[in-house]
Amino acid sequence: MPLRSIASLLVLHVCLAAGIARAEDPVVREDSPAEDAPAPGHKALAPVAPAKTYGPRDVEVRLRDGSRLRGEIGPLDAFTVKTDYGELKIPVSEMRRLARGNRPSSVEMKDVARAIKELDSDEYDIRQNAQKKLEGFGARAVDALTDALATASAERRTRLQAVLKRALERGGRKPVAADAVRTAKMEIRGCLQLAKIPVKTRFGLLDIDFEDLDCIRWLAYGERQEIQLEAWKSISEWIDTGIDAVEGEELAISASGQINCSGNIMAPAGSNAWGN
Repeated sequence: MPLRSIASLLVLHVCLAAGIARAEDPVVREDSPAEDAPAPGHKALAPVAPAKTYGPRDVEVRLRDGSRLRGEIGPLDAFTVKTDYGELKIPVSEMRRLARGNRPSSVEMKDVARAIKELDSDEYDIRQNAQKKLEGFGARAVDALTDALATASAERRTRLQAVLKRALERGGRKPVAADAVRTAKMEIRGCLQLAKIPVKTRFGLLDIDFEDLDCIRWLAYGERQEIQLEAWKSISEWIDTGIDAVEGEELAISASGQINCSGNIMAPAGSNAWGN
C-alpha cells in the first residue's frame, strides 16, 4: 500500500486489522440507541452484521496472475522450510505469512532455455522474437541468462547482455529467489518443501500448485509494519508499507517521534510554535 506524507523523521506503525472484532460483540452507536423507534416516514435500519472471526487456518491466497481467494488450509499440519542451517518444520498454527521467492517456474525455465537457444537461429525474426520473450521474463531469468553467457556465441552473447542490462535496469536489482516465511516469532528465508498447498474453499478442496503461488496471508493475525520516514524521502517519494490491503479491510495507523525545524518542534500531538 503506497503511502505519501510530508512529515519526516516520524515512525509510522501500520496495521492491517483482521479478525480483531469478535462475532459476539454487538455494534452499538452511542448517538442512536437501539431502542429508539425510526422517525416518521423513515425505514428502520437493518442490523449490522457481526464481524467475521477468523481461525488459525483461515487464509487469503494470492496467485502470481493476480487472482485472490480465501479459504482454510486443508489437511496439512506443518510447513517444511529448507535453510542453510537445516530443515525447519513450522506448525500451521504458528504461521503468519508465506511468500514464494521471485523465481521462474519449471515451465518458465523451459521457455527461457528454448528462447536462449533460439538466439542463435539462422532466421532474424526468430532471434528477435526470442530476445523479446527473454525480456518479458525480466529479472526473474537473470540466473539462467548469466549462466548462458559462459558458452554463448558472439550473436547470442550480444543479445543476452542486452536482455540482462534491460532486466536489471527495469527491476532495479536481482529479485530475492528464496521463499519467505513469517511466523509468530521470526522470519525465515529458504526453500519450502512442497509441490501443492491444499486450501478448503466454498467451492471445495483446491490443490494449488506452489509454482502458481505469490503469497498466503493468515487472516486471524493481520499484518504490522514499522516505517521510519526521512524528510527528503517523504516529500519527494511514495512510501511502500509492504502491506497488501484489499477493499473492505481496515488499516490502523499510529505515529511517534518528532521533527526539529530550527527550534520548532513538530510531533503527531502538535507543534510548540503555537502552543498546541
